[in-house]
Amino acid sequence: MTRLIVNASCRVAVTVMLAAMGFPATGDLTAGEVDVLLAEAASPDPLTGSPGQLCSGAGGEEGCWLQITERDNCYLWKHYPLPEESVTWSGDCPGGKASGMGTEVRTYRNWEDEWATSSGEGPYVDGKLHGHWVFRWAAGGGSEGSYVDGKEHGHWNLRYADGSVSEGPYEDGKRNGHWIFRGANGDVAEGPYVDGKRDGHWVLHWGGDVLEGPYMDDREHGHWVVRHADGSCSDLEYSRGDIVSSSDC
Repeated sequence: MTRLIVNASCRVAVTVMLAAMGFPATGDLTAGEVDVLLAEAASPDPLTGSPGQLCSGAGGEEGCWLQITERDNCYLWKHYPLPEESVTWSGDCPGGKASGMGTEVRTYRNWEDEWATSSGEGPYVDGKLHGHWVFRWAAGGGSEGSYVDGKEHGHWNLRYADGSVSEGPYEDGKRNGHWIFRGANGDVAEGPYVDGKRDGHWVLHWGGDVLEGPYMDDREHGHWVVRHADGSCSDLEYSRGDIVSSSDC
């Protein structure tokens, strides 16, 4: 039988773990014993019941584990948890982490401090969103796209309750690349995002006017031209979102 020799500096810790699991108190491990130890290490912490840092419920943390409602020892990863957020999950939870296909229903406090509920269908892998998901928002509309390791990655489509839509690519959880918004009233805005912020040349067809110019760090910055619906034209100079000069074209 294949045996692995444990370094002497680790032998005391290994002996304690083996005794707790009912193995003989030796410093040598069989392959089967190693498999059990590895499974134990990958499981949620037996003292806390969670795989790591738990979400506080206040929202705003950047990365934490949220316990699934009414399921003991079952958690999922939240990159940006919402205030007082709770989640139900219809899928499996091997090793204490949501996995496989299923439906989740989220309840949380929205930006108006009102209770809201939304739902989604798709796969988890080791507690994190991974693969193609379809969401239905509490206020109407929804979104559809792919996750990689818990973050949006790839092309996404968003549909709003009023009939407006927007679409474009995500990279590592942030908008990156060319996005376009089409309003239900015919308004259109399109241009690039860089690291989650508008950055570069944008064109907006808005309320009959056409606005064209650069964004920097999600704010207008530089020379903009506005062609009004009545045929007139304005030159605007922006500095970090503030107009510093204007004139007729």
